[in-house]
Amino acid sequence: MGKPMTRRETRSWSRQRLSDMKRAGIALVELLGSPVAADNCQPCIDLKGCKMEIELAVPLPLPGCDKKHCKCIWLARK
Repeated sequence: MGKPMTRRETRSWSRQRLSDMKRAGIALVELLGSPVAADNCQPCIDLKGCKMEIELAVPLPLPGCDKKHCKCIWLARK
């Protein structure tokens, strides 16, 4: 396993992933946080498990995230 991504790297990676999912026709996404509760920020906890239209999903880390390394990901959902 490599070193954790910086917040800037995470945002770039997340933006690209959301873009790829849109191009693939994905309409709904769900936020998946870290399995380690202490690694989840409050915005992640608030949205964890909620499905939303991909157009409403923002690149990670979420606004208000206070963690040094974001461990969340957007998952495609039906």
